[in-house]
This record gives sequence, C-alpha cells and structure tokens, in this order.
Amino acid sequence: MKHRSTAAMAVLLGVLGTAAAEAPDVPSKAFVDLCMSTFGNPDAVRTAALGRGFKAAPEFKERLMRKGGEGDVYAARDLALVVERGRRMCTVFAKSDNPEATGAHLKSWLPPASTPFTVATENVSGTGNQSTVMYRISKEGKPFAAWTFSTYKGQGTFNVAITLQ
Repeated sequence: MKHRSTAAMAVLLGVLGTAAAEAPDVPSKAFVDLCMSTFGNPDAVRTAALGRGFKAAPEFKERLMRKGGEGDVYAARDLALVVERGRRMCTVFAKSDNPEATGAHLKSWLPPASTPFTVATENVSGTGNQSTVMYRISKEGKPFAAWTFSTYKGQGTFNVAITLQ
C-alpha cells in the first residue's frame, strides 16, 4: 500500500509493542516483528528472520507457498515464515496450543480509537475446519495495512496463519 509512512508505522508498532509486553504470544509477535515491521519487504523479512534464528526451509515451500507464488520460506521451532516477491505477502504459520487465544492476542494489538488509525474487521470465511478474519487499518481514511488471521482445525503441522496483504 502506498499510503504507509515510517513515522506512522512507528506509532502503530509502539501501540503493538506495549500490548506485547503485557501478554507476549509467539505467533502474533513473530507476525509483527517479521511482517508488519518490514512492510513485507522480502529482503528486510529475510534479514529479520535470519537475525531471529530462522533458517531457510525449502522443504515447506511447495506446501505453504501460494501456487504460482515466488519467494522464500523460513522456519524456527513451531513457526514457518513465507514471504512472496511481487505481491509483497508475508505469512507466519504457527502451531498454537490455543488458536482462539492467539487470535484474541492479535486482536488486542489493534490500534485503539485514541490513535489516528481506524480498524475494520470482516469475517471472510468460516467452515467446520477453517475460519478467517480480515483486518484493515486505515489512517485518515487512507489504506494503511491489511492482514488475515486464519485458524485450521484438525491434524497438521500448523493450525494458525497470519498474513500481511
């Protein structure tokens, strides 16, 4: 999105950082630290990921990368990070013991009404096995950031995905 500014991101991350200090959660924090703080820039994401102990994980690429997408996959512990080139998408995949609490934690990081940001929330999909919520943040009526939070029920390596769009 063209309407983002570094100063505005600093304000938003300051709000998010305050919430994180009160209730840290690994998937949410990884999303903010690796995707939001870099605006999904593939080179900046790679630098941030490698600096935080992530390793290149090409074995996850076919399974986690959007079909036809080009980019890189990194992994650390119960997390995978997918960053696409061209679309500037950045996704954190995680195994959460409590996906609902992870979603609540991520939601608690949204900027409050006292900031210049406006938040719109939309339930994008909900089936028996998957649910997705879209968050759109605007500043002074202009798009600033958007991401989705998805949970998956059932067996699998990851049951939570947070995607910066």
